[in-house]
Amino acid sequence: MSTLTALTLILSLLFWSCPSAMAEAVLIDSTLGVARAPTENHVWEHGDALYGLFVSTLTQEEIWYWYQLEVWKSTDGGAHWSELDVAGHKQMYILDGFVGAIKDGSVLSILYQSFSPTRLRVTSFNLTTEQWGGDSTTSGAPTPNPHGMYPSHGKLAVRSDDSIVVVYQGDSEYNYPDWGDIRERIYWIVYDPGMDSWGSATMIGQSTYDEDHVLAGMVLDQDDRLHIWLGAKPYPSIDPTSLRHLSIESDDSQNSIVLVGTVLRTGLITLEVSCGAPTYYQQNGSDTIAIPYSETVGGTDGIGIAIADASASPTWTLETIDMSHVPHNHPIVSASVFYNGQLHVFWHTGYSGNSDYKIWQSTRTGADSWSSPTMIFDPQTLGFYAADLHVGALSGGFAIVFSNGYQSPFNAYYLLFPKPWAYFGLPIAGGEAGSGIGIFV
Repeated sequence: MSTLTALTLILSLLFWSCPSAMAEAVLIDSTLGVARAPTENHVWEHGDALYGLFVSTLTQEEIWYWYQLEVWKSTDGGAHWSELDVAGHKQMYILDGFVGAIKDGSVLSILYQSFSPTRLRVTSFNLTTEQWGGDSTTSGAPTPNPHGMYPSHGKLAVRSDDSIVVVYQGDSEYNYPDWGDIRERIYWIVYDPGMDSWGSATMIGQSTYDEDHVLAGMVLDQDDRLHIWLGAKPYPSIDPTSLRHLSIESDDSQNSIVLVGTVLRTGLITLEVSCGAPTYYQQNGSDTIAIPYSETVGGTDGIGIAIADASASPTWTLETIDMSHVPHNHPIVSASVFYNGQLHVFWHTGYSGNSDYKIWQSTRTGADSWSSPTMIFDPQTLGFYAADLHVGALSGGFAIVFSNGYQSPFNAYYLLFPKPWAYFGLPIAGGEAGSGIGIFV
């Protein structure tokens, strides 16, 4: 262990419980204008640097097809950023700027929707060479409808044989579902990067269900079993009411859909704000999956977490974070992260444009036991209109990326919690945080 790494770890322990170590936000760059929420802006750690993937809007007013994917780099722990391989960035087409992205070793695998032609595309960015890779073929590529009641979500996972599983929002009505008979569906398809070829798309669920399905989240476990969560809503309601789970094995066989619970808070319009990013982790010899969600219990809004064994037929336990002693104005869950041997959940409170907007965190201390929520960031004068909050684990803390603003394009901010080296001007320590942190799928 290097002296720098050891010092960073010591400072992390010292500042972990220190109230004065509240995270401080850093503007990525004044020239970077990001798309409105829900975009997918991520930050990863590789070597001694941070790398951020951002959905940039190219105009002062958002237009469906004027977006591009950009990768930025920081070598001073997030204080300063610069764009990489400017000539290679990708143009994309999407109303809400979705991107599915994960870090696999030194490569970022990225799913996006191209503008011409309008297809799902898989591309990559090499963190060693700091260059964009090529795009997947459009032949056989799926074409999700981007105009549904829900944004055209898509996510991906890279198996141990390097094949890529893509899960995406499929058929949907142009606007509110009760304008027609088309049901919103989730599909999955396998892409072979070695052969640059797509398999056949498979629909999850049956068209006879009198309900719409929305992609809530997914995560891959160590056995290459892909866990997928769906939000289901009775047709033609606009509110998801139940959370369901299924898994796909490494041989592409699909296990049964099971009900996790009728726990999702209604009135949030999209499932993206009803469920946070799930996670998979190993602890005490057990493989575990977890997904947080916004719920309403007894008329009070709160945060719940569904936890289960990462098997083909998981048994679910539903837990709730006690928010009775903290302000819980409209809590919207963002992510679950397994870090330093514990499960953590992040959420934000306050409506769009609300001065009460805050970012909160709680840690699981035992079975159905969670720490009292801690406010880790108060934006104060940043003037939130919409927030795009994504959380991941680095070797020294949690990386949080969010956007804000009263008009497009929004500003992108990065913060690290806790952030001990920021007070001493130290660079971030290298290395990976370990199992269960790859939540950005």
